[in-house]
Amino acid sequence: MMKKISYLALLFGALAFTSCKQTQEVIYDPANVEILVLNDSSKAQSAAEVRMYDDLDAYSNSKENGVYEGFTAKATTDASGKVTFTKLNPDKEYYFLVEYRDRARFVDLNNYDNTFKFTKNLSKGSNSFAEIQLNQAKSVVGFYVPANMQSNLPVKLYLINDTSAITITSITNGVPTTPTQSGVKPYRFSAGTTNWYAKSYKGCFWSGQIKVGTTESFTPIGLSACYAGSVGFKADSLNKNNLPIKVTLNNADVIGTIYAVAKNGAVTFEPNVISAARDTGTYNYTAESLKSNCVWQGKVKITNGATQVIVLPKCN
Repeated sequence: MMKKISYLALLFGALAFTSCKQTQEVIYDPANVEILVLNDSSKAQSAAEVRMYDDLDAYSNSKENGVYEGFTAKATTDASGKVTFTKLNPDKEYYFLVEYRDRARFVDLNNYDNTFKFTKNLSKGSNSFAEIQLNQAKSVVGFYVPANMQSNLPVKLYLINDTSAITITSITNGVPTTPTQSGVKPYRFSAGTTNWYAKSYKGCFWSGQIKVGTTESFTPIGLSACYAGSVGFKADSLNKNNLPIKVTLNNADVIGTIYAVAKNGAVTFEPNVISAARDTGTYNYTAESLKSNCVWQGKVKITNGATQVIVLPKCN
């Protein structure tokens, strides 16, 4: 009799284990997606950033306003132009934004013209494959040096977070109306905000911020007023809980917002250093935390041809 009970117990235990295992497979049986990214010449594009979203509003906000947030995962394409996302939930919809900055042609490539998504028809446990075609961004910004600044040529222009430079070697007569006008250095930008700075061999500094959308447009930016020096502000790890921090000169001149801690030794115009080129003189500055009640105030003196960085002290 005891032997019979043991057999029955083993049978019920096996059935219970099988039932649990089957239930687990139904609840969680993820899918994988491999994506091949093609550039505007239909060739595989390496080093392109692919961002994946599972929320339509977050995807739309990034696409239309250039907001760099809301994505669930991101990856960079390999040498063959491919990237793989794993453990996707087949019951969700996934949207993908792809961007690549072509430094040789001064062109941003993206897939903004085509909404690319995987719908709820991914097979459970499957490995899917798709291609995403990139096109040139629509918003064109034209940098130029006006005739009265000819003695400052050549001028090197830098985009923040980008080590490559655009060199301007000739002037442009008047304010350009097209990106093909003589002397204009055009750049096609994806939607969003890009900070830039420029300097000449004579020591002039320029800096600014570009904000563009997804529609076809042309914006000329002239390097006219010659600024003599630059100043930057950064936060270290002591203030990471106070980020973001908005920085203003002379009460009205908002030069930017610090969103992340800068690396040790970072100088003006490097990533996470909010910088500006200005004329010589003494300026009042205010740095205000947008998260806490911390406020930093002081004075900074800009001298000819000099750059300096102010590290905000720990807020008590």
